[in-house]
Amino acid sequence: MTSKERVLAAMHRQPVDHVPCAPLMSFQPEDQRWGRRWQFPFGPSDTIHMPYEKPDEVRQAVRMVFEVFGRTGLILTPVSSAKAVFPWENVLAMVDEWKRWR
Repeated sequence: MTSKERVLAAMHRQPVDHVPCAPLMSFQPEDQRWGRRWQFPFGPSDTIHMPYEKPDEVRQAVRMVFEVFGRTGLILTPVSSAKAVFPWENVLAMVDEWKRWR
């Protein structure tokens, strides 16, 4: 068992319902075990995807999040924060892709 698995297993025994996620944090395959009990605020990275005018990459990041976590317990958000300097095209791409998957 990896250290991440030990931490998640210990957290699973606690009465929590929200797990903050760091950028580039990988939850596969843990997502399938924990995703139905916890809420995950997750989405395109605020340093990798959102600051550059690359709406296709933002859409791909949103699809990946839905593929990993499914539709239950997901709070789609730029991780770790939303910023006014993000190109509007990226914000629209994130919202549009969310509408397709929800």
